Amino acid sequence: MDRDRLVRLVVLGMLLPTLLYYVATASHKPELHFGAYGYGPNPSVGIAIQKYTVCSFNVDFSAFRSGKLPKLVRADLSRSLQAKRTQVVSSDTENAKKLTPKSSSKLIKNNKGCLRDLDREEQLRAIFCKVVDVACTNWKRLLMIMSGRTNRTDPLTIPSHVPHIEGVLKRLSDKHITSTGLRRIFKTYTKFIFVRHPLERLTSAYRNKLVKNTSSANEFKKRYGVSMLKKYRKSKHVSEKGNGVKFSEFVNYLVDYKGYNNRAPLNEHWAPYVDMCHPCAINYDIIGKYETLEEDAEYLLRKVGANEDLHFPPVNPSNTATFVPFYMSTLSKNLTHRLLDMYSLDFKIFDYEEDSPQQNGS
Repeated sequence: MDRDRLVRLVVLGMLLPTLLYYVATASHKPELHFGAYGYGPNPSVGIAIQKYTVCSFNVDFSAFRSGKLPKLVRADLSRSLQAKRTQVVSSDTENAKKLTPKSSSKLIKNNKGCLRDLDREEQLRAIFCKVVDVACTNWKRLLMIMSGRTNRTDPLTIPSHVPHIEGVLKRLSDKHITSTGLRRIFKTYTKFIFVRHPLERLTSAYRNKLVKNTSSANEFKKRYGVSMLKKYRKSKHVSEKGNGVKFSEFVNYLVDYKGYNNRAPLNEHWAPYVDMCHPCAINYDIIGKYETLEEDAEYLLRKVGANEDLHFPPVNPSNTATFVPFYMSTLSKNLTHRLLDMYSLDFKIFDYEEDSPQQNGS
């Protein structure tokens, strides 16, 4: 009997009293739910992972987040979650492929345009589809540390703008990569993606880029906000700085965007996952979710061989989900339908519900 199996048996023996206790005393235990918030309890509970079904028992794994669980148990849980996620994505993409024009062969032939949102790290043999508003900056910071592109060991000490400087991380769309090289990379590299509920991500993008008063937001207001106001405001006098864009005007702009039907790229802050990361053509090895970011990040870091002392930065609580119902209520039924249709493949492939997301507690 190998050492790992022996350790697992010992751990199971240690957990057996807890299992029996829960079976005997629990009056209500939410079942494992694969829905709007990925793997975890029913969304109404509001916490990403609290219970995990093992041998028909509901076990309390609230210690997962604190790191108190034995490493082998944590690894087994993460592997199981990833296996289920990749199975669901694989199943749904088979049907989605009929609706999307991209295939792996087309991605390779037209790599410069299609693969612009994928970064590659040769030393780690990893590919990362960078989805803005899903901890993208912190992942880039970690990749810089793991690849030796910085001498810093704490990701938060790297200024937030540095990972986004062109050339700091290599893109998969590099013109020097041959078709043969791309095929080899797709087959041999660890490919990972992190997503969140599409409506929550869209709300986050709207608030960060068209509502807040920051230098980045002011730039987006001038670049996009002015056009939105001119097109959807009846008044001829609109803010030259693009201030005051309503959520309904923002959504109208997205669904009316003339290039969408031709799959011309939307801005990375609100483009659908299927257009940026091509899950129908790329077989991702690890699919992380913002709702279970800490657990998924820890699994990925260990998977790619990161130093044991390197961890994902502490996740600050997000209240973005609480704003989604209000903003969605400002849309007409027709506009809501068009918006959901625009992100329909994102909902289906990554198994999110089309209603408003529950608040993220992590």
